[in-house]
Order: sequence, then structure tokens, then C-alpha cells
Amino acid sequence: MDIFAGTQARKVELHMLEETYQEAQRLIRENGWDEEEGLLIIFANGLAYLKEAHALPDSESDSALTLMSSITERCAHFESMYAVMKFRAYYLNEDKRILELNVTGLQADNDGLRHRINLFRQDEARLKEEIKRLTTENTELHRHLAELQGNRQQDEPTERQKETILSRISALLSSWR
Repeated sequence: MDIFAGTQARKVELHMLEETYQEAQRLIRENGWDEEEGLLIIFANGLAYLKEAHALPDSESDSALTLMSSITERCAHFESMYAVMKFRAYYLNEDKRILELNVTGLQADNDGLRHRINLFRQDEARLKEEIKRLTTENTELHRHLAELQGNRQQDEPTERQKETILSRISALLSSWR
């Protein structure tokens, strides 16, 4: 059973005497409520009291009237507490719904970023293979060049030549990004 079915919040603005407002503020301070919560409790208590007062049957017995008055006060107190709790629960439920939407969005973002990281890792592995292939090809080309120039002593590129080749390849890869 959804207790919030058909429930909506409404902002109410009203005018009252300053002394009434100050008395309400005093009650709010004494009970440690914030202003919105306190005004809501005072309103709910008054509403519950009036609803119950109008529902009382006429009684000629003072003791029956006293008993009914006591029951009415307790009922009004519980009804006002319920109204405040329902009001808070409504807003907490709305906050929960918004947080759930945020979490769903963040999870989708996270999944997308994980997918992108996997693509980067695949690119990295492919590029490392390409560097290895190009290094081998470059070595072969240097050998070929040495043979063509008649300089058979230079079978392998020097360390400096390897570093130059790797820096050129790295610069080329950087330009692809």
C-alpha cells in the first residue's frame, strides 16, 4: 500500500498577527524545531484538534466530557505527529528517488568509461606490436642499406640509431592521438 498515493506538497503563505507569530516562534524554540518543521507541527496540531472538537457528541456529563477531551487531545497529538512524519517521509521518498536516478546515471557513466579503458588497452597492445614490427623492419632496412653501401660491418643499428628510431615512432604515435 502506497501511503503517498495522491499526495502532493503545497506551499502556503499566510498573514497573522505578530504576537501570534512570536508565540509560535517561542514554542518552536522551546521544542528545538526548525521554523518550517515547527510551523507544520503547530498547524497539524491545530487542525487535528479542530477536527476532533467538531466530531465530539454533546454530552451532559462532565466526566464523560473530560474523558472525551483527553482522548481528543491524545488523538490530535498522534494525528499531528503522523502528519509531520508523513510530510517528512514524502520528501525523503522524493530525495531517494532522485538519488536512485543519480546512481543509475553514474553506473552508466562508469560502464562507459570501463569500456573506453578496455579500448585503450587494446589500442596499446596493437601499437606495441606495430612498434615491434616497425623496429624489426627498420633493422632489416639498415642491413639492406649497409649491404648496398658495401659496409657489411654495420649489421645492427647502433644504440643511438635505435633511440632515434624509437623517438620518431613515438612522435608519430603521439600525432595519431
